[in-house]
Amino acid sequence: MPDDDERSILERMIREMRGKSEQVSGAKRPSEGSPSGVYTYIHSQGAWVRVGETDGWGPKEDGLHIVFTDVAGKCLLCTALGRDWYEFAEALYERIRTHVKLLDEYEEDAYTVLAVCVEGGEVVYSRRFSGVLSLPELVRITAELVTRCPSASRKDISKLKEICPCA
Repeated sequence: MPDDDERSILERMIREMRGKSEQVSGAKRPSEGSPSGVYTYIHSQGAWVRVGETDGWGPKEDGLHIVFTDVAGKCLLCTALGRDWYEFAEALYERIRTHVKLLDEYEEDAYTVLAVCVEGGEVVYSRRFSGVLSLPELVRITAELVTRCPSASRKDISKLKEICPCA
């Protein structure tokens, strides 16, 4: 068990690594210190933007939406597990929108990935997955969902293969 000095050194190293990761991505990613809420990656800005509160939020724009739900105090996306998610989320076209729903505390849907297809302002398909998915899993599942979502495009599948040819 690390003592207080070791713990503070480790925490400082983790904060520095997170900061370097955010600098490389060019976008401030939702993290442990971020306020709870829903964050959406805006491709044209190359940034994550807080778009609302978690209560009652749901995607409304047409397209395929991939939502990861995390807990601010635990912050799985702040760990190595989050690297795949952010690499995936920041590389997609705008027809596949990615969101992080950051909760204040653990709830039943924490640590899940929700895929939602919206067409004409209505949800036409949704599917929930438990846990943090690996990059090949995210790409494979998203490619399958693109074929079910009328507002997504076949171009999106080719972009997915660029992100991870292994899927």
